[in-house]
Amino acid sequence: MASETGMLYVNGKRVDFGSPPPSPSTTLIEFLRSKGLTGTKLGCGEGGCGACTVMVSRMENGEVRTFSVNSCLAPLYSVESCNVTTVEGVGTTQKMHKVQESMATMNASQCGFCTPGFVVSLYTMLHNNPTISQHDIEQGLDGNLCRCTGYRAILDCAKSLAAPNDNAKVEEVPSDCVGSWDSQKTSKPEALPSVGTISIPGQHNKPAKDDPTFPQDLKTHKPGTTEFTDSNGDKWFRPTSLADLLKFKAANPTAKLVGGNTEVGVETTFKGSHFPILVGTHNVPELRKIDYCKEKNVVSIGAAVTLFEITQEFNRLLSSVTTPNGSTRGLERIVRMLKWFAGSQIRNVATLCGNICTASPISDMIPLLRVLKASIVTAAEGKENRKVSIVDFIKGYRRIDLQPEEIVHSIEIPVEFNNKEDWSFVRAYKQAKRREDDISIVTSALQVQLEPDAKAGTWKVASASIAFGGMAAVALPAPTALEALVGKTWDYSLLDAVNKGLKKDLQVQQSAPGGMAEYRMTLTLSMFYKFFTHTCLDLAAAIGGQDLPKAPAVKPEDQSAASNYLDWPHQLTTAYQEWPKSVQMGGMLDSTLAPADTQPRDPVGKTPPHSASHLQVTGEAKYTLDTVDPQGTLHLGIVTSAKPRAKIKKIDP
Repeated sequence: MASETGMLYVNGKRVDFGSPPPSPSTTLIEFLRSKGLTGTKLGCGEGGCGACTVMVSRMENGEVRTFSVNSCLAPLYSVESCNVTTVEGVGTTQKMHKVQESMATMNASQCGFCTPGFVVSLYTMLHNNPTISQHDIEQGLDGNLCRCTGYRAILDCAKSLAAPNDNAKVEEVPSDCVGSWDSQKTSKPEALPSVGTISIPGQHNKPAKDDPTFPQDLKTHKPGTTEFTDSNGDKWFRPTSLADLLKFKAANPTAKLVGGNTEVGVETTFKGSHFPILVGTHNVPELRKIDYCKEKNVVSIGAAVTLFEITQEFNRLLSSVTTPNGSTRGLERIVRMLKWFAGSQIRNVATLCGNICTASPISDMIPLLRVLKASIVTAAEGKENRKVSIVDFIKGYRRIDLQPEEIVHSIEIPVEFNNKEDWSFVRAYKQAKRREDDISIVTSALQVQLEPDAKAGTWKVASASIAFGGMAAVALPAPTALEALVGKTWDYSLLDAVNKGLKKDLQVQQSAPGGMAEYRMTLTLSMFYKFFTHTCLDLAAAIGGQDLPKAPAVKPEDQSAASNYLDWPHQLTTAYQEWPKSVQMGGMLDSTLAPADTQPRDPVGKTPPHSASHLQVTGEAKYTLDTVDPQGTLHLGIVTSAKPRAKIKKIDP
């Protein structure tokens, strides 16, 4: 096991970490800004705004994998032996990249603080896919926020960079859509059989020889199992095999494992938590796999597989589905939920394992995994792997069934790709204060197994499963509501009993953390009603022309419950508007009032770029936090006094 100081490449140039090595808690943005690369901005500090976005490239299985990350969360050691591209590496005011030129000339920056993040996100998408579509670009900016410019100008700029033949004005999005991306294709993916598509832009692996921007030294460099120790004795351990990881965990049971660092990073930054031993899991190949075992009918997701990779692989598996069943519908729901899980930068590095192990009561995924009967597989040195259901794995508020010497090896989800309809239907819902990149208020997953009753000409509920998050310290199963479901006829007559059961099972006290008690309880009823409506329509579609009882007819006034405007065909967002010539614009825009073409025109109605735009898009604009404190700078901190109106008699040196 090697022990070294570490290095990375920044904008194609090697930068050594130095001696003694930095603290394991050092973030990438701290390191970059300490080197004078202040174009990368620190905004929220928790991966929510994208101002700190950088592009990371690294070798994986002989190929270069490139993706965007939030440098405010990324531990410095997580990008050791990688190439990091910042906004300064994209271009300068003397030689701007086309992304920067478009942002500057199309008025896509105002204060400019978030602009470097937008630039790098767009640059990464074009680096991965030069023929990216307008729709994919719009979706790919879901991890970047702007608070002053207005997104229409930014999106117009971004979509001007799309493939020249992509002139689509309207994007058709099926009502039952899941994410989809095929790394072997550069055009917009075609609809999968029986599975709709929304593309989720992300990484495209390239053979090392095909990526001239990747440093030659890194193409042949193979990082080994390494331990980095700072001057205080804090450690970052990078294992490159499962055996090395289990051995280290047995010797250091308090070590904290890190994937996307979305939990540990926030606890360190905002709660002052200190983790003396951190372990990066990305380089452990045994944890970086997704396998489908046909004999056991199980999909196994490695603990270090990222959310983006889950989306990518699940869509590959779903591409062979012609007749969906309950388990394949479950995979669709996982992919659908991941779309709203976080921004692209988070999905590129965060793991499903990490989300489960935080055991958050508002986890987006735990209710769905409960309904899908998922299991957690743990591993420890010298012991056989242990398999436990996710229901038993979550023991309480942020408590899990994991021994100090154990790690999570994988998550297993039962699934059958048999192209046989089993009349099992599953849905998952999330309500948050905003659609993208936000924690849930309430989440839910609901599943019913229906069976035809030919004699009665109806459908009955053979079995059901319900889980709600955000209603208690853990996801709740709603047993009274289940009792009102199972064995009953699937029609409007069961709604009253189920609603009474939900009200009894899912009560929130006014003093509960998060507040909004009445709203949260109302959401549970609303989500079940949406599920009932969705399932009736799904059942009708699955029956088709078969000689089976008809599905319950959904009342016309109720059908909107199964509709979402996000799934409607919609125009791509744009700031450009066409007005008929008959409309009198008035003022300087009115042709009857405007100066003759031979005369200089007033700037009203024009869109000249502002004077600082070129500095903003290249990261060369300097803000207060970018300046270096001069020698002798004093800092003021406001504190409260233990005595009112007291006089300060002495100041500690």
